Amino acid sequence: MNLIRILLFLFASGLLYAQDTIYVASEPNYPPFCIVNENGEADGFSVDLFKETAAVMGLKVIFKVDTWNIIKEELANGGIDALPMVGRSREREEIYDFTFPYYVLHGAVFVRKGTSEINTLEDLKVKDILVMKGDNAEEYVLRENISSNVISTDNYETAFRLLESGGYDTVIAQELMGLHLLNILGIDNIIPLELDLPGFSQDFSFAVHNGNTNLLAKLNEGLAIVIANGRYDEIHKKWLVPIEKQAPITFKELLKVLIYVIPTILILISLIAILVLRFEVKRRTKALKKEVSVRKQAEQAIEQQLSEKEIILKEVHHRIKNNFTTIGNLLSLQANSIENPDANFILQDAISRVNSMSILYEKLLLEDEYMTTTVKNYLTNLIDEIIKLSSGEREIAVEKQIEDFQLTPKKLFPLGLIVNELLTNIMKYAFTDRDSGIIEITLKEDQGNVILFIQDNGIGLPEGFDISKSTGFGLTLVKMLSQQLQGNFTIKNNDGTISTLEFII
Repeated sequence: MNLIRILLFLFASGLLYAQDTIYVASEPNYPPFCIVNENGEADGFSVDLFKETAAVMGLKVIFKVDTWNIIKEELANGGIDALPMVGRSREREEIYDFTFPYYVLHGAVFVRKGTSEINTLEDLKVKDILVMKGDNAEEYVLRENISSNVISTDNYETAFRLLESGGYDTVIAQELMGLHLLNILGIDNIIPLELDLPGFSQDFSFAVHNGNTNLLAKLNEGLAIVIANGRYDEIHKKWLVPIEKQAPITFKELLKVLIYVIPTILILISLIAILVLRFEVKRRTKALKKEVSVRKQAEQAIEQQLSEKEIILKEVHHRIKNNFTTIGNLLSLQANSIENPDANFILQDAISRVNSMSILYEKLLLEDEYMTTTVKNYLTNLIDEIIKLSSGEREIAVEKQIEDFQLTPKKLFPLGLIVNELLTNIMKYAFTDRDSGIIEITLKEDQGNVILFIQDNGIGLPEGFDISKSTGFGLTLVKMLSQQLQGNFTIKNNDGTISTLEFII
């Protein structure tokens, strides 16, 4: 805990936020995440978590309650500022901006007891399926064409009542929510089937109006603080532990949360803030130079302003670089003091990731020509640094075929993070007990489509490996960054492994 407090202090000390008022809406009947208490007020796990997150950032929250189909449209139209619980999907990423996920739910097919004719997804094709209007279950059923008979209701209470009455075949909903709602309604003749719904595992986050980057940054930072200071666990225990009946968190699981989530989120928030600041300084500099050409008498004052801004920017860069170094040193000290091999491995992995992100920062954000940096120049230097950092005494040959074209920093930065994670994984696992190896990296652009191939001649993936079920932090981060690029990522065995990423410029 002392380590986390020091990390939080480095990034949060000296930042005081004026108390802003934000307007948030919650649905009334999605237990135990969003409900209405006996006083008619918004309540539940997600509501409490949002209130706590806003409080640590000095934000005043005014909640209102309405049906899901109405409040999601209000957020899309800018009528409210945020929603406390929204399942992240590709369709919704075009409408809202999301914080990092704070909970994962899995979908289920609910039927009346005694139902025996539904055993596969194909059996659902001719069945009547009840869903809530506007819910991610409705989006999933329609997108995957699960059935041609889909009935949308205003809420899941109505859906379960209709299923109980015998007029319909199934309800598709998030399993945890459904079980809790059935318990509240006193319905005991409806159960979830043990039927897998591929692709219906939902990450839930806070959502803000598209483009509200200021509020998004505050909620991301506040959520990270709430997780670190233990309030998340308290809220989770209040609302969800009695339902989940999970075993107490182990030391290894706790260490993973502290080491991966908090430093990574804080570093990403800081990098985004620096990138925005750099764009703003460039824009202001251009405007000031134009003014100098038509107003010579103001030249001295303008030059003074430019000088002050450059000093501030250099100071910010200096602090960010120092924070990278300090984080790495603190993690190294902690690793040296821990004898547990699993915990030490996790810390060493975190040290490697901090070092890699420091390289990304140096190569992209500190270059004077970062606005016009070519993909070939940026990735070539980045790849050489990563290989140099992690190859040790092994002889690793790297064959690069990278076309020379340009990407915006918004695309180039996540692409660099993906390359970093894939190369780091290869260097760590592909050449185990080997003194040499070959890595082939190809990046090309074809009519607006960018295609990345990274192939090695290592030991390959474990037998039965399924990327959709992988829980490793590195591949999870790669999948999240691929979604941010609105791209498609695959990895498979091919005399070693071959990873493929495709996205549109």
